[in-house]
Amino acid sequence: MPKWKVEYLIGTQYEVEIEAETPAEAQEIFERRYHEEDAELDGAEEIEVTHIVTHVGHA
Repeated sequence: MPKWKVEYLIGTQYEVEIEAETPAEAQEIFERRYHEEDAELDGAEEIEVTHIVTHVGHA
């Protein structure tokens, strides 16, 4: 399965690697994790989130 790196910027830059078939699927997985795990950012919907998705190889 291809592996994609999703970078997101919310004041500070974070990087995660997600295994997915397509960049769109990687984006969906990232968004689920972001909403579930970053509870300290709840209520911060006003902050612009920028995503950069790049192919980093195969798992």
